[in-house]
Amino acid sequence: METSRQIIPFIRQHASGFVPTGLHALRNELLDRYGNAVLAILFHGSCFRRGDAGDGLVDLYLLVNSYRGAYRKHLYTTLNRLLPPNVFYLEVTVNGIVVRAKYTVISLADFQRGTSMSWFHSYLWGRFAQPTGILYSRHESIADVVYTALAQAVITFMTRALPYIPAQFDARTLWYQGLLLSYRAELRAERPVERNFGQNVRKNWRVCSNGPRSITSN
Repeated sequence: METSRQIIPFIRQHASGFVPTGLHALRNELLDRYGNAVLAILFHGSCFRRGDAGDGLVDLYLLVNSYRGAYRKHLYTTLNRLLPPNVFYLEVTVNGIVVRAKYTVISLADFQRGTSMSWFHSYLWGRFAQPTGILYSRHESIADVVYTALAQAVITFMTRALPYIPAQFDARTLWYQGLLLSYRAELRAERPVERNFGQNVRKNWRVCSNGPRSITSN
């Protein structure tokens, strides 16, 4: 799809930035736990925006080749297949500092579906339309698949949001209304009008404003 190819260079630019201290230790722990099932590890949320892994929970996504390969327990495999994704807690100590994370396990195939127009709920495309870092990928071809899925998440986000915004709008209005709709569709502890929501809007607005000036649906 031509539209997603136009977006990929900008996603690459923001996905390959600074990695906060402590994330490499989290990455290594996940690779030790899940071994060859791991295809990629993504990080996003407030940790990605602030560049600080020491305050709060780091948000990680573990993309695996299959649920059967990722889990020893059959129950986890069944749950992940029926209602992906599964979410777990992880903490490591780095130089005497405890770094905490919640990590989500999802197959690469489900991640691709979840960022596409075929997945109605905003759980994945609403998150990954926002700037995301790639902490690990098994090889470059996997990274390319992830970049394409992230670009598709942006297209899905915009397509879902456009019917609910005024005919005349700017990038900030698009992101604000789209994220507001996405947050309202989920059971979240925080209110979308709080500081983090405003940071999300400003970050996405800057990325969008620096992106392609003309994107067409081909």
